[in-house]
Parts: sequence; C-alpha cells; structure tokens
Amino acid sequence: MKKFAIVGIGLVDALGSNLEDNWLRYINGDVAQQKITNFKLEDFPVIKIHEAFEVDADKLDVSKFIPDKERRYLDRYHILGFYAAEQAINQANIIDPEKTAIIFSSLGGGTSSILDCTKKLLDGKRSTPRECLAAQRDSLPAMISRKFGFKGPNLNITSACASGIMALDYATKLLLEDEFDQVVVGGCDVMIDPMDIYMFQSIGALDTRNPPASLPFNENRAGFVMGEGSAVYVVKRLETALEHNDNILAVITGIGYASEAHHDTAVHPDGTGGRTSIDMALRRAKLIKEDIDIVNAHATSTPNGDEVEYNIITDYFLDKPIQALKANIGHTMAACGLIETAYLIHSLNKGCVNSLNKKVIGNFNRAIKNSFGFGGKCASIIVEKYKK
Repeated sequence: MKKFAIVGIGLVDALGSNLEDNWLRYINGDVAQQKITNFKLEDFPVIKIHEAFEVDADKLDVSKFIPDKERRYLDRYHILGFYAAEQAINQANIIDPEKTAIIFSSLGGGTSSILDCTKKLLDGKRSTPRECLAAQRDSLPAMISRKFGFKGPNLNITSACASGIMALDYATKLLLEDEFDQVVVGGCDVMIDPMDIYMFQSIGALDTRNPPASLPFNENRAGFVMGEGSAVYVVKRLETALEHNDNILAVITGIGYASEAHHDTAVHPDGTGGRTSIDMALRRAKLIKEDIDIVNAHATSTPNGDEVEYNIITDYFLDKPIQALKANIGHTMAACGLIETAYLIHSLNKGCVNSLNKKVIGNFNRAIKNSFGFGGKCASIIVEKYKK
C-alpha cells in the first residue's frame, strides 16, 4: 500500500477541545463522565442511564465561519464536527481548495434535529427548511465544503464503529487517483439523546447500572457508556506532503477491513472479522505482527465483544501496550475510530501510552487501531511515527 501523510488533526470530545490537552488528561487517567444534560431525564422514565460522556457545544467557538444567526439553526452535530474540522484545516497547508475532497463518518448525524422535527410534525407544527436539512448526515461535510470553498466530492460514510477507518480508506483511494491534493476526513457523532440511548439500552449494549462505568477488559464490565465527539484529519500523499513542507504528524501504512456475515450485533466467537482486518492491514503495510508497538483496542466493555477482542490481541500482540480509550471518553460511535487514532498518534510521537491504567514509556514506532463494530463490521489501521 502507498503511504499517506496526516498533516492536520482536530479533536473535540468529553475530555476537552484539542488533542494536546485531551491527551494529557488521558495519560493522567482522567474520566470525563457526568450526568446527562442534553435532555431532561425526567421526561423519559424508560431510560435507565443517567450519566454519559457529553461535550458542551456552547463552549466551542466557531464564530469565524458560522455567525450566531446561522448557528441557531444547526444541530450540535454540526458544531462539534465543524470545530474539529477548522482545527485540522488550520494546521495543514491546503494546496488547492478545488482539489480538496471531504469525507465524514457518522451514525446519527443530526439526531436531535430529527427528534425536534418529528415532534413538531406530530404536534401539527411546521419545521423550517434549515431545521429539516440540519437532520441530514451529509449536511456537515456539505457545510465545510461551502465555508472553505472545497470543490471535491463531499459525502458521509456509515459502517457502524468501523466508519471512521473506512472513511480514511476511501480517502486514500481518492488520493491515489491524483485528482485531489488532500482529503479532509472526519468522524462525528452526538448520540446522547433519548432515542439513541433507548435503542442501545434495549439491545443490551449499555451499562445500565447507576452510575454506569466503562471498564474495558475488566471482569466487572457490563456494557459501554455513551460518548460524543469529533476528530478530523487532513490527509495527503506522503510525497505531496514532503513537497509542500507539511508538518507530518503520522503516516498511514496499511488499512484492512472485513464483514463477518454472522449476526446483527454480536461479533463472531472466533473473531473472524477482526483477524481478517488485522491480517489485511499488516499485509498492505508489508509488516509482521511483531513490528507493532502499541495496540489501540476497540474495547467497548461489552461482555461478548471484549472477550473476543482480548483473545485476538493476545494471539497477535502479546505483551504490547493496549490503549482502551472508551474508559476515558466513552463510546463515540462512528467517530471512535478517528478520535482514538488521534490519541494513538500522539502517544507514538510522545513515546508514552496509558496501557489499561498503567503508564508505559518507550520508543514506539508503529501502532494499530482496531474498530470492531455491530454486525461484524471490522476495520484496522496501521500508523507509524514519521521520521525525517
């Protein structure tokens, strides 16, 4: 596989609103869980979960591009995603806006707007066109396209928890065509709302204890805790980044993916999809499993998922440090692949990782991130530290 450079990373999640500060909090073991404030819990007595990993969107300043009169029509989805995108784009040397594509990944999109419009419809009230448009997943990449004048394709990819890595893979394919100088790749989900919480609660994926706890690979795990956030990358061909003197944050060397064709939600007991995606990523990177220094696990804290993934990790990467970020930021759904890879890249560059609550310092060069989602949708990405 050809190598691709990441030249900008924007991040916002429950720990904070930039990668450096968020990473420091993660290394120190901070957990950003709090009582849900996105909606009134008393209005939905069927919901058992009272805490999650929220982001305060009101504190995010996007006023340079989005005036207040426009912001009030937007969903929180747009604010988090645009905030991260602006960070990443500001870090990168954008060569030609007309040769810039935008690919986002999301499961929920503007879920809050969907609920608001639905409620108005049932009450016989009218929603404005802007309110209806805010409910669409692809409205966020479309807005970024307009604000920055990017005239390449803009679209949204949805493939469960594998969405973010699949978006990165599609970005590399666009870059291989030489029609585009760079691709803005993002993941954003804000699904701490009554409809999505109830859905995951009903299928038994959430920890319904109060307070809930995200406990990756722990014998007391009982499900995941909802999180939200966004991560956005600017990606170029490595030779293009070198030609334009970009600050290269990491290099993508291999991406793999698979579908297990097994069950609506549960992973295959043998972890066939995860193993296939890891094998493909290693093969494309022209590496062997011993070349990997850090493993960033999907680690949702579900009883079934963690057991299968732990068996995979011990088979492939025994004694390697394991990042399990959902303990700190919750499960950020379609955004998790990109958000957690951002922390992984920073750990590579800093030579420090929090491995299941144990700080490990070393000379790390290559790492793998796994995203194993509902329906057996699996993806893995290998990133390496850039050496001048």
